[in-house]
Amino acid sequence: MERADGLLVVTGRDWAQYAGTHADIRGRRLLEGVPEARAALAAAAPAGDAGKSGLLAGVDGPESLRRVLAAREGDHKLETLVELVRGQVAVVLGHASADAVSADGDFMDLGFASLTAVEFGHRLSAITGLKLPTTLVYDHLNPVELAEYLADELARELTAA
Repeated sequence: MERADGLLVVTGRDWAQYAGTHADIRGRRLLEGVPEARAALAAAAPAGDAGKSGLLAGVDGPESLRRVLAAREGDHKLETLVELVRGQVAVVLGHASADAVSADGDFMDLGFASLTAVEFGHRLSAITGLKLPTTLVYDHLNPVELAEYLADELARELTAA
């Protein structure tokens, strides 16, 4: 009889509940390969880590983001949005900080799957207050391109208001 090296098991799991009690297993290959588990582990991470650093530490939604952006000038607004995007990529993909995410690195090379792309879009929508397409990481090559898109959308929203 031949012995199999792996076994596939389909199970119903409440990943958010599991992540809350098993966050120490973040690095296990098995869970890193399950997008739902990776997203739940990232969501269970303590507030203030990967997604919110420096200027963005106080950003918890559209109003606080607009205040931060209003205090910035010119290219600094775009830099702030790039950092926002990098931070959210880090959270969704389970990185310890935004430093693990290159500003000009291709989203597809970073390891996005369809579920993590949707989670990423939901997080950015909540922070920016914009209705964003679920195809963000497929429509924009990297964090810089996506930040430029967000800047345009935010400016359009301000003009409309």
